[in-house]
Amino acid sequence: MKDECAARVPDPEGEQLQADLSEDCESDWAAAIRAALPEPEGGFPSQAFSSYSQTACPDSGRSQDEYLARLEKRLDSLHRVPKRTAVPWRAMVIQLSDFSASGHMRWPSEELSVSGWPLDVGVESTPLLEHGMATEHAQQGSAQTFDAGRFGRWLRMMLVSFYTDEEAAVADVFCRSIIMSGGYTNGSAEGRREYDHPIVILGGGMGGLMTAVDFLRQNRKDFIILERYDAFGGTTWRDVANETTKLQTEKGTYVPEYLDPEVHADEDQKTWPSRDSILDMCVACAEKHGLEDKAKFNTSLEKVEVKGDLLAGGHIELSITTEDSSESLKCSALVSCPGVFYNPIDLKWPGREEFGGYVTHGSYDGIDYDKLKDARVCIVGHGGFTIENVRTCVERKSKKIYVVCRHRHLAGPKMVSWMVSGAAVPIPGPFIVEAFQKMYGLLGVDVWTHPVVNANADRSSAVLTQTTTFGVTDIYFLACYYKVCEVIQGEIDKLSKGKVHLKDGKELECNVVMKCLGSHGATDFDDIIGFKFYQGWWVNGEPLMPCMAPAKGVQAKNFAGFSLAPGYAGQIITNRYFIDHPEKFLGVRDWLPKQNRDEHYECNYIYKGAHVLATMVILQTQFPDLSMELAEADKLKAYKHMKAHPLEKHLDECLAEWKMYIKMMKDQGQIPADAEEVEYPYTKENLLEMDQRCQEALKAEWEKMMAKKAKAGK
Repeated sequence: MKDECAARVPDPEGEQLQADLSEDCESDWAAAIRAALPEPEGGFPSQAFSSYSQTACPDSGRSQDEYLARLEKRLDSLHRVPKRTAVPWRAMVIQLSDFSASGHMRWPSEELSVSGWPLDVGVESTPLLEHGMATEHAQQGSAQTFDAGRFGRWLRMMLVSFYTDEEAAVADVFCRSIIMSGGYTNGSAEGRREYDHPIVILGGGMGGLMTAVDFLRQNRKDFIILERYDAFGGTTWRDVANETTKLQTEKGTYVPEYLDPEVHADEDQKTWPSRDSILDMCVACAEKHGLEDKAKFNTSLEKVEVKGDLLAGGHIELSITTEDSSESLKCSALVSCPGVFYNPIDLKWPGREEFGGYVTHGSYDGIDYDKLKDARVCIVGHGGFTIENVRTCVERKSKKIYVVCRHRHLAGPKMVSWMVSGAAVPIPGPFIVEAFQKMYGLLGVDVWTHPVVNANADRSSAVLTQTTTFGVTDIYFLACYYKVCEVIQGEIDKLSKGKVHLKDGKELECNVVMKCLGSHGATDFDDIIGFKFYQGWWVNGEPLMPCMAPAKGVQAKNFAGFSLAPGYAGQIITNRYFIDHPEKFLGVRDWLPKQNRDEHYECNYIYKGAHVLATMVILQTQFPDLSMELAEADKLKAYKHMKAHPLEKHLDECLAEWKMYIKMMKDQGQIPADAEEVEYPYTKENLLEMDQRCQEALKAEWEKMMAKKAKAGK
């Protein structure tokens, strides 16, 4: 959050709340907060949010009473919290962990080992309790309440962005006690539906783990996890990944406890963790939360039947098989997380026996790595596993790598992945194209004219569409720059002795063919689940039968991240919302996009991005409390990411890896020892400059929207 490149959110309410901490602000509660906290070096910066003018934030000119009334309305939407966190909102009575009888708060001495701050400092807290308007309002018996945990997290993220490192540690103690008193939740046991039978979570991969941890944090403990493997981790990491597979995006947001603001990526884990490291993380998370006691391993789902009306005493009956038995299991809700990688897509070509070389799939841990040394490798396909295996072939000393593909997809440079994940606001397409161009320029590729990019004439808007997600890499670009890797658009027609023949007549000499053609989903899942149609992502429109799966490919004009967990988070919160209140779903069910069975497509549960986006937009429009919680969860992405990967540290790591691979290719004889060392195309300066222009564009768009709104109001 302290990183210079962290984007500001053009949220008028959030910005106004933050601006209230400026030196010249006289609002009651802002003055109280200033009095209760150590002042940052140089004071609270009055210009910290000056980029948001009264035009961009028209409420900034309102009177204190008008503003407090608006704040009251906003906080009132957070009333669904446990009673222990319910406090009179205007009094801002925050349940701190260590108030003394005199009304003073003492900083816990064991947490204040910071140079420059005394270990036993008493901070006057009475302004938070006794300021005139707050006391008067409390005496009037106001029942308005707010979520102390949510307020504490917001306050901490805001203040830490103002403080120096040492001061931030003190502010963190203050805010952490608030968070611990409340916790991140938009739901509570109060008023939600309880069930006669357990909830079943199908799948123990990232989606299933995130769902289970979220249930526990919401104090919903009656659930069972069905997992077909003998441990947590899911098909992607236990079956599909190779020994050499690494997480392509950064670790910061790829954690099963993503929705817990207090849990961050393991500092000892590498930035791009290996397969085994990811599996260890999943197992450790499950052990921490006691999920092994709730799991049935080595269990396959064979059939799903809905018995009666699920909202009027009915249930779901599951037929399952284990290693040595078959049984039936009753549940009240079924949250399916089936994953999207099951069976590799395969192609066979004439001449396989004559070829005489090694033919393998580039996934499912089936590669004989010894055969890559000194080999000329032809990789077929251009998705994420192609990107991974270009790296693997370089590391395993292959002489030449050909990538043969029908469509040349865009790959994502590592600093672009970092930039998107660290943005508090989705980054517009033109800036993504510009960021890609810095890397693709090394290869002489104009991204603006790439088939994936659809831009308007002045390039103020750009939509990127491709059938696979962005494989995140830097080594791929290095290998292409030095001609160790060559990308050829075409299709293989046949094989002959030591050669691959393309349909356009080209011949490639090689002795290894590696198929990276993607994977099918679970082709029998639609039938097992009893699928007739999906309404949104709910099976047959049943609010208690959501089915989560990552959307296919890329289709977006604004980009919020390349990582999986933040995308899952929105679905997990929404699933839980309707499990808590299934009757609400019925009112909007028919408005949601509908996916009927496509007989030519075996995995209807894997939706297109537009289908998921439309579903989320409709639901957030209709349910403000759900929208509020999703917005709070969205903030976690940039917060967790920037905490794990501050700009300078991450940039230095990417630069070091860049140089390391250049040296590796020289040492292994893949490029000449005196080859020019190409410079890394991203610098702190060009990233910050691009970020500044992006923020200006977002601000201009916001002002344009507000002006249009004001004009319509007149």
